[in-house]
Amino acid sequence: MQFPDSLAKPAKDFLMQAKTARNYQTFVQFMETMNALARSRDTTPVETSGTSLHAAIKINKVKDYVNKFYGSPVTIKTVADLTGFSPNGFSRFFKQCTGSNFCDYLISVRVDKAALLLRTSKETVANIAYSCGFNSPHYFNNIFKRLKGVTPGEFKELGIKN
Repeated sequence: MQFPDSLAKPAKDFLMQAKTARNYQTFVQFMETMNALARSRDTTPVETSGTSLHAAIKINKVKDYVNKFYGSPVTIKTVADLTGFSPNGFSRFFKQCTGSNFCDYLISVRVDKAALLLRTSKETVANIAYSCGFNSPHYFNNIFKRLKGVTPGEFKELGIKN
C-alpha cells in the first residue's frame, strides 16, 4: 500500500529511529504507528499507484537512448530490442507507462531539441531539422508549428523561450 505523505513520513522516521531502541515504549509507539497506517482511508494499492520499479528502469533506458540518439533514425524495433519486448509489446508497454505512444514521445523530444538549437544556434532551420532527426524540413515545419504554435522560423526570429 502507498500512504499519503502526512502518514508515511512520520512512520518512516519513527521506524528508522526505532531500529536501535529496545524498550516497551518503542513497542507501544510502533503499534500506534501501525494502527494509524491501518486506519488510513487515503491509501493506494502500490501496483496502481504508478509504474513499477522494473518498468520505470526500462522506460528510463528508452528515454536515455532517445536523448542520446534523437538525431539518428530511432525505430520501435530498436527500442523494443533494448527493453526485451517485441515491437507491438513495447508499443503497448510504453503507452501504458507514459500515457503517450512512442512515436509522439520521440517527435516531442526532437522538437524540444530543435527549439533549443533555434534559440542558441546560427544554423538554418533546415540544418536544425536534419540534425534533430527529421528527414524533411517541410514535415519538421508542420510538426513544430503543431506542437509549439509557431513555425520554426518565427520561433527563431522571436527568440521564444519555450
